[in-house]
Amino acid sequence: MRIMRNLRKVFAIMIACVIALALVNPFIAKAADDTAGTKIDKSGILQINVYHQDQNSGKKYFIQSGSGFLISDSEEGSQYVITCDHVAEIDDATKKEACEAFGVQKLNIKIEAVVTRDITQTAKIIKASQIDDFAILKLDAPIYQKNAMVIRPEGADLTEDVYAMGFPADIMNITDFNYYTEDQVTVSKGSVSLCEMSNNGVPYVQHSAVMTRGCSGGPLVDANGYVVGLNTFVYTIDQGSYYYSLKISEVTNALDMLGINYLTPDGTVSAGQSDDATTEAAVEAGAEVSSEDATEATEATTEAVVLDTAALDSALSEATGYMASDYTEDSFADLETAIDDAKSVKNNSDATQSDIDRAASNLQKAIDGLQEATNTTMIIIIVIAAVVVVVIVVVIILVVKAGKKNNEPTRTVPTSQSYSAMPTPAPTPIAPVSPVASVTPVAPARPTPPVPPQNSMSQGPQYSPSYMNEGAGETSVLGYGTGETTVLSGSNQAKATLTRLKTNEKVDITKQLFRVGKERSKVDYCITNNNSVSRIHADIVYKNGQYFIIDNNSTNYTFVNGQMIPAKQEVALSSGDNIKFAEEEFTFTVA
Repeated sequence: MRIMRNLRKVFAIMIACVIALALVNPFIAKAADDTAGTKIDKSGILQINVYHQDQNSGKKYFIQSGSGFLISDSEEGSQYVITCDHVAEIDDATKKEACEAFGVQKLNIKIEAVVTRDITQTAKIIKASQIDDFAILKLDAPIYQKNAMVIRPEGADLTEDVYAMGFPADIMNITDFNYYTEDQVTVSKGSVSLCEMSNNGVPYVQHSAVMTRGCSGGPLVDANGYVVGLNTFVYTIDQGSYYYSLKISEVTNALDMLGINYLTPDGTVSAGQSDDATTEAAVEAGAEVSSEDATEATEATTEAVVLDTAALDSALSEATGYMASDYTEDSFADLETAIDDAKSVKNNSDATQSDIDRAASNLQKAIDGLQEATNTTMIIIIVIAAVVVVVIVVVIILVVKAGKKNNEPTRTVPTSQSYSAMPTPAPTPIAPVSPVASVTPVAPARPTPPVPPQNSMSQGPQYSPSYMNEGAGETSVLGYGTGETTVLSGSNQAKATLTRLKTNEKVDITKQLFRVGKERSKVDYCITNNNSVSRIHADIVYKNGQYFIIDNNSTNYTFVNGQMIPAKQEVALSSGDNIKFAEEEFTFTVA
């Protein structure tokens, strides 16, 4: 009887655990219900991986991952995939972390789309927009038995039901798969609350379909499975979260200009059809259209499509693998200028073949012109060693002279005095740090961001979007699928992290003197795209088991928990403190 009672208890505990898992992971229990009564096809959703490949062993080291979707069938020839720019491109901070983690100076970056399980197909970026945050990938070979997604260019209507699709990190973290297929695609249902919300001139659809890290680059579809948006970012405030997808018309406009076919509810659309439609309209109106004019229009369209960008793509792929810390400041600045010019030409639909060739040539020259930085560390070591040798020689001479003087009857050196080492001045005590709360702020208080409007056709407020693990592309270095980056350190320093509130990016503090600012070559963490941040804005210092922050006379000040701190004064930090460098907010935590 006692055994039976114990078995019943164990069985009851097992049932409770199953119910708890279903409640904690709503994506598992809800995925099937959200697609009920719809015509949604998941086969066109692809996992997009960005990785470094060792050129000797061929081994892959994953850096980041996200979602994407097919827009053309294999029968159409070349196949294209749409995803987010921050999924396909790697930012500088992630590159640096990846180089340190993999023990390389230059990354060999590759992009792949998962066909099924560990069968993948490589792809290349042919066009990308950092402003609109989308990228067009071209597969190196077609994928069969996958259905292209149908695009609805006019977008969704107000209050219409929509579905966010992708590979959320919540699912990635609890499954045993390294690669994900359509069986792991999750669907979250919601409705459109704002048909067009403009953020810095870019139109977004605001909706209530829940999106998490990993959904970036996936499609937002209607009940028919037609794509109406590209899942982009989440905006979170105290009142809740708002979900935004780029209007799909921003993508189709680029596809039309590039002459790339895609499917619509009415049939296949291509850039060439616009000329055919114009010709047919002219014939119906009674105008005469010569075959020569039609041929010239067709040739012009064909010429725009067949521009050779292979050399430019190869140079860009090579250039993005170099690190600023390994080369002189001037030579690396020339490389960055050449990269910006090359990307501008590549994204310019009016660029000619000569423009592309020129950009590729200039970029290759900048790569060849990189000059390795002088090993200043070795020079400093040599100088210090020389100084130590000189000091030792001086001390020996003083000791010898002192010994000779001891033998002279006229002078006697006291026995308590020693010349075996030069005297060391007593250390100056550090003044106690004033509590942060006692400092009177000077800068005006930061305004609270407005809540986005609901059910309104008017233009919404301008937000600074918090990308779903921006730059890290949903799955970060050192723990593929964990969503965090860990940098190992050989010291006994307590592990601390800065979390950037705008992007949710996590920055590990790996040095006893950790500098923050906007000049990449002089700081340990670079805050880009913000002119309010000074070049070397502030230092975070670890000593005697405590972290301190020091403002380096920054132009727009440094704040801790809303209080401005004085320049050049150490202020103690505690786990959970809010740090603001000018306008950039971070949370400081100690493990």
